[in-house]
Amino acid sequence: APVATKAAGAVPLEEDEQAAFISYLHRLPEPWCDTYFAVPNDGRRGWNAQRLFKKLGGRRGVPDLVIPIPVKPYHGLYIEFKRTKGSVTTDEQNWWKARLQAQGYKAEICKGTAEAILLLDTYRNGSGLRWL
Repeated sequence: APVATKAAGAVPLEEDEQAAFISYLHRLPEPWCDTYFAVPNDGRRGWNAQRLFKKLGGRRGVPDLVIPIPVKPYHGLYIEFKRTKGSVTTDEQNWWKARLQAQGYKAEICKGTAEAILLLDTYRNGSGLRWL
């Protein structure tokens, strides 16, 4: 069977943008290359799985990726990935961004890998790591 390929000029999916960002993280020195985790919050679940997700504390709109490395003045970095074109930020995602920022985290919504890399590089060049 032929292998499906993306059409030329197609806008990458959010998961493709996030995967490319993870590849970038893996090229960085410690602790950046291994101190992160994804939040399995994509919402593509059957009814029973969605019910269990909520029962176990899953919340809609939580950012896709957490980098729990504090860089003054922030406690850590949260990134919500979006496609470079055609994506919409939900009310829940905006709520989480504002809530996390109010709690002292850097939380941003990035359209594409390039924006996320710029965000991370700017974050990394902050005024210093608190715990190193």
